[in-house]
Amino acid sequence: MQGRWIIGVTTALWVAAVLIGFGVLVDSASVAGPRDDAARSWPPSSSLAHRGNWEILVFVHPHCACTVATLRQLERAQPLFQLGNHMRTLVSVPTGADANFSQGPVTRHAHTMHETEVIVDIDANEARTFGAQTSGHVYVYDPNGQIRFCGGITASRGHEGDSDGLTAVIDLLQGNEAQTSETEVFGCLLTEALPIDPPAVPCEECERD
Repeated sequence: MQGRWIIGVTTALWVAAVLIGFGVLVDSASVAGPRDDAARSWPPSSSLAHRGNWEILVFVHPHCACTVATLRQLERAQPLFQLGNHMRTLVSVPTGADANFSQGPVTRHAHTMHETEVIVDIDANEARTFGAQTSGHVYVYDPNGQIRFCGGITASRGHEGDSDGLTAVIDLLQGNEAQTSETEVFGCLLTEALPIDPPAVPCEECERD
């Protein structure tokens, strides 16, 4: 009888620990990364030229696997864009990182995307210029160089599907007004050096890798 009681208590404690751990993981998935206020117009100090059309900039960490979800969101949305646009993915390389740092799963996926220019951002200079701190930060500028959207396009880390940010980007590139101009960004710090610890929550991309 005492043995059954011990087993019952042990099982209850194990279940409670699992539920608490799961709750922590879910909370971590919904914790947004830091961000700076974006300039309202294209920064004159940027080495990137605004080309007079709709500009989409995506700042990514090459080894933040969950950021692949951001690229897939944009990849699926591209056929819906009705206005001419130019998309650039900027791969952040922290100060002091070796020459191969920029080669990661996010970079490899970016190179497979159509009509997307991949740029290595040495020392994360452009990220600082535009105010990006978190991998997956998306900026949309109109043909006049005015910012129209700034934020993330996933609802949580590594989550693909509907989100306020993705809807805003699609609306703008279809010539409509967006319902929101700013959203939270979920991902690794752009200045994080190798090795990156596994994310606190197992996103779809992290499980594949």
